Amino acid sequence: MSLGEGDKEKSNKIFNISFLLLVIIGVVLTLILFIFAEGIVTLFGCPTDSLVYATNYLKIYALGSVFIILVQGLNPFISAEGHSFLAMSTTLIGV
Repeated sequence: MSLGEGDKEKSNKIFNISFLLLVIIGVVLTLILFIFAEGIVTLFGCPTDSLVYATNYLKIYALGSVFIILVQGLNPFISAEGHSFLAMSTTLIGV
């Protein structure tokens, strides 16, 4: 909305704060998944035979969570600037 109003300074502040919060949330989520990976996998009903494999998989997946959160959180900013094709393309690249 700030970008549409022509208030570049306010829109830059909103973007910077959003980016910082997305990075912080991504890092915290990654740390939580790494620390509690075995408990999370067990909570979801993983059999004991494949506990090691599921825990390793969750840890690998957790490494990408920062990037997934950034793409999903920053795509509305790209769309708001009028680059909807670019926003769609970044989502497709992640897939």
